[in-house]
Amino acid sequence: MPHLKPLVRRAGLDALYFSGANRLFRPVAEGVGAILMFHRVKPVRSEPFQPNKFLEVSPRFLEQTIKRLRRNGYKFISLDEARTRLIERRFNDRFVVLTFDDGFRDNKIWAQPILAKHRVPYAVFIPTGCADGVGNLWWLTLESIVAHQDTIELDDFAISCGTPRDKARAFAALRDMVMSQPTPCDERAFVCRLAQRYRHDQAATTRSVCMNWDEVRELAKDPLATVGAHTVSHPVLAKAEESLVWAELKRGRDILQEKLQRDVHHLAYPYGSADAVGPREFTIASQIGYHTALTTRPGVLMPGDADYLMQLPRITIDGSYQREHHLDVLVSGVAPSAWNGIRQMLRLDAIRSAWGLA
Repeated sequence: MPHLKPLVRRAGLDALYFSGANRLFRPVAEGVGAILMFHRVKPVRSEPFQPNKFLEVSPRFLEQTIKRLRRNGYKFISLDEARTRLIERRFNDRFVVLTFDDGFRDNKIWAQPILAKHRVPYAVFIPTGCADGVGNLWWLTLESIVAHQDTIELDDFAISCGTPRDKARAFAALRDMVMSQPTPCDERAFVCRLAQRYRHDQAATTRSVCMNWDEVRELAKDPLATVGAHTVSHPVLAKAEESLVWAELKRGRDILQEKLQRDVHHLAYPYGSADAVGPREFTIASQIGYHTALTTRPGVLMPGDADYLMQLPRITIDGSYQREHHLDVLVSGVAPSAWNGIRQMLRLDAIRSAWGLA
């Protein structure tokens, strides 16, 4: 069930930490550094229905993260320096890169002052459609519609959402419907029909939560900031025709460079998971000329990642569990290694089953 997933993840992190497995396996799992991925930084909300809570961390937790990592001996560096260290194989100290996806305004309001206070470099990845005020933040559209309805009806289905538990189930069902659409165009059409039926203004939502171009330009003046590309419309690239992938990855960078009057060298793939981006996108990003491209595949940086700069892993900082000891397990590499191992076993089990070998 959707509401159980954060509990399972928290339990797994707690088990690794309190069992001592985190400390035992850290020497072999730790790697040379880590790239952390955040989305929103804003004060904690009290509403019972928060399906996108995992995308939000509090300003307090962001500051705790910085202090904890510094106490544990990590050095905060920029993406440019991380790339240089990988290429030159300079691994004299452990490093961390902080990244923020989607260009939310709260990054500027809440995160930037904390990062400036502690002199921490950071990267913000901007979908240019969001800065234009027309971005496809469909997960916020679903949250708003479900929050304000007792029943959702569209086409031949109806979903009850009268209670917080029902709303969580309804959101999960609608999210799956969006993600199951065969192309980015179909995804957008599905969400647009839902928004029109319930009179939800998607553009107004984008303008209310995302930085506009004036704000992006102001943020880009911060010497600690790196502004990177995040496509134009934030699609699942693996579902797109190759021509659209080229357009999204190239135009996303070109528009940023034009608006900011500076070169843009870094990319974060939308969604970034193994089923959302793959070898085709890695090749195109390299041909376009990006210096690094970041996925959301869980993992710390290893020396060998110098050969895979178009598919660097990141560690997601999930707002559903904001505990300092969870952070220790994540950046140690133990939790990502365990998760990747479990996924590999599940994949092998599925293959065996398909071939009648289970």
